[in-house]
Amino acid sequence: MEVFKKLGWNPIDKIYMANRLNLFKKITEHEASAYLINKLAKFKSETNYNLKSKLVYRLPKPRTNSLKRSFFNGSLKKWMDLEKKKP
Repeated sequence: MEVFKKLGWNPIDKIYMANRLNLFKKITEHEASAYLINKLAKFKSETNYNLKSKLVYRLPKPRTNSLKRSFFNGSLKKWMDLEKKKP
């Protein structure tokens, strides 16, 4: 870790998460392939109620470990955490 700090490099887990969220942002802005955009559309939260939460997506309850580790589940969870931290 100290070598990374001396060189001014980010740890690999930070780089991985930044790239993952960057791809997720491209998907939300319809700059990715249609397949990924359609996959994300399944997670849209469509309600007619005025709720406290202004989040656009809902996080599904994963029933299997493979769904817990999937790209959309993990990225959506991080994305929603970032949305909640916005002022």
